[in-house]
Amino acid sequence: MRREGAGEPSTGQIAALLVPVSTTLREGRTAVDAAKIGLGERGPVWWTDGAPDLNRHLAKTTQYVAQARPR
Repeated sequence: MRREGAGEPSTGQIAALLVPVSTTLREGRTAVDAAKIGLGERGPVWWTDGAPDLNRHLAKTTQYVAQARPR
């Protein structure tokens, strides 16, 4: 049963179905990684005051535990 108004798939739509998922996933992850590095979320720290890098740490296990507690 075809939907009314649904035409034939375009060449781009067919090509998208033929691309292996692993290739698409890898390209997506590479793009996200590049964006996060560009935003300073990954890679070396950008600050120079000697403060520790607490990225990917739970607030309750850092020096900010008091601010992290619900009030």
